[in-house]
Amino acid sequence: MRDLSSALSNIPALRGRAPWPNHEYVKGWGVFGLPFDSGHVLALRVFPENDFGPYRTLWHRDPSGSWSIHVDGSRLDTACPRYYGAACDHTGYAHINLTWTGPASLQVTMDSPSLEWTLTASSSHLLDVLNPISSALPLATWRPPSLVRARERLARRL
Repeated sequence: MRDLSSALSNIPALRGRAPWPNHEYVKGWGVFGLPFDSGHVLALRVFPENDFGPYRTLWHRDPSGSWSIHVDGSRLDTACPRYYGAACDHTGYAHINLTWTGPASLQVTMDSPSLEWTLTASSSHLLDVLNPISSALPLATWRPPSLVRARERLARRL
């Protein structure tokens, strides 16, 4: 397993620019949806580099399907609630702390509502092959709709 702690904990917080005119830009990482046997789902987005300023968001879906997005950043309207807030029962500010406890182990804490979440990332052989290929593809391969659809189909199978 790759040393995620070293790769992700030192991404500098700065304002970047989109490579295409009239597009927004974010650079970061996340846990894009982790379901629990209890019916809860947690997600984490960490975007230290973007058009607006660094932010972190923690997403929660309760077993009844109610979503909340908690933002550790300067503005709600430049973070995830900008696009997804209308579908949420709650959006608001929180302090989200990230502590790497090992090369691929992360502790996420949030002040209000109180949350303590510990996770360890893992990979599969297929992802170990696909991730370097994906990162080596030119940025222009994200524009043609046929290539975007091909990525979507591949992602569904994973």
